[in-house]
Amino acid sequence: MSRLKIENNPSFQEFSNNIKGAKSIKQIAFFLIPFSKTAKNIVQSFEGFQAIEKQFNLISKSPDEFNDFFSASGWIAHESMNHDLMLECIALAKNKDIKTAEEKLADYYTSENLKWLTRQLKSTPEFQKRYELIRLAYEDTIAQRFHSAVPVVLMIIDGGVNDIDKNKGFFTETTDLTAWDSIAAHSTGLSRLRDILNKGRNRTNTEEIFLPYRNGILHGRDIAYANKHVAAKCWLTLIAINDWGKALEKNKKNPLKEAKEQLLK
Repeated sequence: MSRLKIENNPSFQEFSNNIKGAKSIKQIAFFLIPFSKTAKNIVQSFEGFQAIEKQFNLISKSPDEFNDFFSASGWIAHESMNHDLMLECIALAKNKDIKTAEEKLADYYTSENLKWLTRQLKSTPEFQKRYELIRLAYEDTIAQRFHSAVPVVLMIIDGGVNDIDKNKGFFTETTDLTAWDSIAAHSTGLSRLRDILNKGRNRTNTEEIFLPYRNGILHGRDIAYANKHVAAKCWLTLIAINDWGKALEKNKKNPLKEAKEQLLK
């Protein structure tokens, strides 16, 4: 697993470097104010810059914080995630209220918020061909028919990744679920989630579960899976996989050697 955090992703690092460069310009201009009216105008143009820097720091650090708190429970940060929701859940976790945060996540990913999230799947060929099943699973979710929605979404996850990665499904240990400059496909994201959901379930279990164990559900071992937490985590996984697929399309899986070396410094 990479020791680099999501905040070290090239996109975040590029923006961070731009902020550092802008701060340098401001400092130089401030020094030149006694000698130049233009310098004074430059300094004035930076009013509000600290707020921008603060907002960027919040955005860049939040995916790592979210994963630290929630990935073990089956939730990961991803590009399409509502950032206000992410920040709210992090704040709750910091206040030792993980339970309320998970309720908010489960409610969000089983509500009509899914409508626009699932529409994004249409732009991915591997999911577009499965969109009728996605639509039906969405309708079942809104109607709280979780017993029906969960197995279908799990099958869509496995089949979609199989097509994206060319004959390797999401739950195959050798499937590379990482991608360069991605939040969902960071080593702390989908790869960690796959390992949790792929846990062996060798005995029939009648106690309620709150993680979508693929083997237990599809092989009929985990019987009491039909709740909003399991359904929500299935949907989050599917949408995060779509974000991974988009990252691969942008040729971010194999970064330039020079870029890698720069980030490791």
